[in-house]
Amino acid sequence: MILRRITDAFSKQDWFTVLIETLIVVFGVFLGIQLGNWNDDRVLTSSADQARQELIEDLRRDIATFNVRREFYADVLTAALNVESQLGAPPNEGADAPWLLVADVHEAGFMWPLQPSGLVYRELKNAGKLRLIADASLQKDLRDYYEDTSAELGVTIQFESDFRESSRRLIDGAIHVHFGEKCDDFELAEPSTPDAYDSEYFTTCAPPDDMSSVSNSYERLLAAPDLADDLRLRISEISQTLTFLSWMETQANDLVLELEADT
Repeated sequence: MILRRITDAFSKQDWFTVLIETLIVVFGVFLGIQLGNWNDDRVLTSSADQARQELIEDLRRDIATFNVRREFYADVLTAALNVESQLGAPPNEGADAPWLLVADVHEAGFMWPLQPSGLVYRELKNAGKLRLIADASLQKDLRDYYEDTSAELGVTIQFESDFRESSRRLIDGAIHVHFGEKCDDFELAEPSTPDAYDSEYFTTCAPPDDMSSVSNSYERLLAAPDLADDLRLRISEISQTLTFLSWMETQANDLVLELEADT
């Protein structure tokens, strides 16, 4: 219809009408392009907001995991220090001393590996969406956390322990069975709900009915020549683990603040 009017105006040399009709066409095309751009921007903004929120939630899960692990390893460290105070010292004559030492040795050898999930980060990176939520500086910080720091995690935190191996060889098998059936609660080790735990992981566990296995284990632990050296190394490893967990938690918190500042 507009094209016909412009053609008629040309044939009549009605230049004013040609100008008006041409402006209407140009304005319509311009408006259509602008509406399309506005819709694209709206979709990108919505996608960026969703991606940013998913990444923030992923980082908060990591923070909760770090908190849980620090509480766990703080309990392990307490048990290790209890053992250190008894190895090489005069035997405690208390009736419950053998069982308390055996239980602390068992707890001091516990490990709970971890790895930041990185699932949301990898999905955003593979889809090329990181640029939607982060500038170059923030992208570098995210890469440092999810890639470099995660790689360092496997080096800094050792999930192998000479103390764990040697001490468990010295404890009777019946005691290990008792720990597994009556004391160790592995339902706590649920990574999908890291903040759903009590603050204390190792509660007081009653000894087995047959105390002869406890006495045998106690005597072997006290007599083991290298156990104290292995324990000191274990205490160093736990302390390093706690320090590294605090550092990673700080990094994750800083990233959350940076991402929230861009909302």
